[in-house]
Amino acid sequence: PAIVARVKDGVPFLCTDHGVYVRERYIALSQADMPMYSRRFLMRMAATFSKLCYRTSNIVSPVAKFNARWELPFGVEEERIKVVYNGVDTDQFTPGTKQEEYQKRPIAVAAARVFPLKDIETMIRAAAVTKKINPDILYLVYGSLNADPPYVEKCRALIEELDVADSFVFGGFAPSAITLFHDGDISVLSSISEGFPYTILEAMASGLACVGTDVGGVREAIGDCGVTVAPRDPQAFGEAVAELLSDLDHARQLG
Repeated sequence: PAIVARVKDGVPFLCTDHGVYVRERYIALSQADMPMYSRRFLMRMAATFSKLCYRTSNIVSPVAKFNARWELPFGVEEERIKVVYNGVDTDQFTPGTKQEEYQKRPIAVAAARVFPLKDIETMIRAAAVTKKINPDILYLVYGSLNADPPYVEKCRALIEELDVADSFVFGGFAPSAITLFHDGDISVLSSISEGFPYTILEAMASGLACVGTDVGGVREAIGDCGVTVAPRDPQAFGEAVAELLSDLDHARQLG
């Protein structure tokens, strides 16, 4: 509709860009159970949609500078790219205290729907790495378990396989989105694709240092207030969590 309005009537067109549509379609289709010609067709269609939107819009407004590495090759001139970062309400997201049941354990808390783009499998493998260094660790993951039930079962099977059931817990929906980060000493995010994730901003506003994968605008968000590691690297991820939790004073300073 925006393209038609722009071409037909000259209506100004602002194209926002969060997780880079074409990139996430490539990721999803590369793992889809369908013939190669079908995947190729859908990938080219996604690329065509993106090029049409990018080349027709007056301004492309990504939520992170990272997105420009996709926008520029797809036909957006640099002068049409205007980054507008996401933000959170820092009057609502503030530091707090753990629930009593979590006060005796070091906790890495995450807010994430359990589905492939969040790469919870890498987080589970990272928990096994951290557990070898710090046996008391608890990865506490709040988020929907309904987005991809087969993937949830795959994750549960991996938890059993790696024997980390006592170190990795799915919390389901948190009692409050505003206070869920209060249960953690640090926050974690293991995604393979992101825009400028709200969960990182909410965790930081809640006073937590973060360990995140270096995708999308995660590095831009975290800056020097935590650690970024390569995606799909459970060893580096688990070690980064263990290192932050080995010095809680330093972790709190970063937070």
